[in-house]
Amino acid sequence: MPEFFYKGIDQAGRNENGSLEASSEKLAFDTLSSRGITVFELSERSLETETKTSWLLRDIQFGSARLPPGEQANVAELLASLFRAKLAATEIIRIVASTTHHAEVRRHFERTGQRVADGVQFSYAFAAENRSFSLLFVSFLKVGDTANTAPLLLDSLAEHLRTQSATDRKITSALVYPMILVLAAIALTMVVVFFLAPSLEPIFLAAGQQTPTILSACLRVGDFLSNYWLHSLLTTIAFVFSVIALVQSPALKTYFRTARFRLPLVGPMARDALIVQLCVATRLLLLSGEPLLAALRGAVAAMGDNDRISEAFSEASEALEQGVSAASAFRAYPELPGVFLELFEVGETTNTLPDALNSIREVLSAQTEVRAQRLLSLITPVLTLVLGLGIGTLIYAIMGAVLEINEIAF
Repeated sequence: MPEFFYKGIDQAGRNENGSLEASSEKLAFDTLSSRGITVFELSERSLETETKTSWLLRDIQFGSARLPPGEQANVAELLASLFRAKLAATEIIRIVASTTHHAEVRRHFERTGQRVADGVQFSYAFAAENRSFSLLFVSFLKVGDTANTAPLLLDSLAEHLRTQSATDRKITSALVYPMILVLAAIALTMVVVFFLAPSLEPIFLAAGQQTPTILSACLRVGDFLSNYWLHSLLTTIAFVFSVIALVQSPALKTYFRTARFRLPLVGPMARDALIVQLCVATRLLLLSGEPLLAALRGAVAAMGDNDRISEAFSEASEALEQGVSAASAFRAYPELPGVFLELFEVGETTNTLPDALNSIREVLSAQTEVRAQRLLSLITPVLTLVLGLGIGTLIYAIMGAVLEINEIAF
């Protein structure tokens, strides 16, 4: 059945866009109109037209459209309880939409409910309307729906998301003080540029003395920002838009996914974090009754396959298909840490792979947290030193100018 991509406005005046399966364009339009959506763009979507669309013509998204991990964990826990109660899909959707305090979650389940009312299976309707939940969430929901293990998977997923949310909060709180330092340095610099430097300049001019170099530089910066503030603002906005557009291009996204592992300090953390997520996905799929081959492929499908780590998991699934152990395929990838290779091989050999994957998760999560804490503990003193040197140089120059004024006076 053809799939149509639409853009429109709902009855509350909010933008709505997504896809809809219908036998004809007219039927798609009528279905959307019955949902209270005023359609202003409707076109049949295919893989060919999607790949031909220039990234410059796609919607530019600011920030992440994903819900915070903590909010996703709340939904996962609620869904687990409702699935455990063996309620109908329509009743589950109604309860979640009516009890959530998050507007995007409510809208998501309302759209999902409309698809379910049209006869689509809940997990596939959820995936078709998904804009806010992680791919891991959607993948587990599909597997749980098929294997009747949704409560178990969603409970485990909620626990994983809670841990991720706690880590995010730690990082955010650790970055608060450095951000305060940066803002304070910017504010102090603006005071010097716009108030202090212009107040000192007339004294040197009246005495026929040359304005000190740094004081003169501050004056030029202040004059430029005062005379061309609109041009500077528009240039900054244009630069930000250009960077956002470039970062969202598929080619750069693929490059960054690969290059991030080669970055100093943060590269190993990014690698271990991805391995942890793939291990969690693989373990939960194994616990749901999936064979290892399907679990590895499901984990890659949930996390994406545009980097070397995901490629290793794909190669391992292909090795299993050819009758070779997955551990032997993993050893061909030097990017994988030794603890992963050893524990995975032990788990595969002794048929205790879920326990081995959990051990890998614990070890790598602990290492990542230690590395993150060390990096964050270095940011504050290094930033304090750099800003202190800059501000100290500026103050030294201003004090030197003040002393010169005293010499002129006497």
